[in-house]
Amino acid sequence: ATAAEEQSQVAQDIDRNITNVSGLSEQAHEGTAAVLSANQRVKEHMAGLRVVLGRFRT
Repeated sequence: ATAAEEQSQVAQDIDRNITNVSGLSEQAHEGTAAVLSANQRVKEHMAGLRVVLGRFRT
């Protein structure tokens, strides 16, 4: 293969890798958003449980 063909192949590999990293980054972002949402729901449930438990204490 000529030097130009090798450079072209390397450029294509880099482009493919950048695309893969971008996709993984998006998945990580979506996963983080899902965890934050679940955390908020847990906090809301905990607040509700505190209210219910408070009724038993009095």
